[in-house]
Amino acid sequence: MQCVTMPSHLTLTSTPTPLHTYIKEKSFSCENPDCRWVYYDESANQNRRWCEDSCANLMRVRRFRARHQGSNR
Repeated sequence: MQCVTMPSHLTLTSTPTPLHTYIKEKSFSCENPDCRWVYYDESANQNRRWCEDSCANLMRVRRFRARHQGSNR
C-alpha cells in the first residue's frame, strides 16, 4: 500500500502528461470525513475506499454503532 502524504485539497497542477493522467485516475481521497489523506489505489478492481485499515475499521465501527444505537442489550 502506498499513501501520499499531501492534503487532499492539493492537486497536480503542472502540464498534464500521460503519467499525471494515470496518477490522477488512480488517486482518491479517503472516505473517512475526518481524514484528509489521498491514496493511490493499486487494487485489481479499483474499489478501495479508505487510505488505511485504521480508517476502514473506524468507519465500520461508526456504521455498526449507528445501526445499533438505541437497541437494548
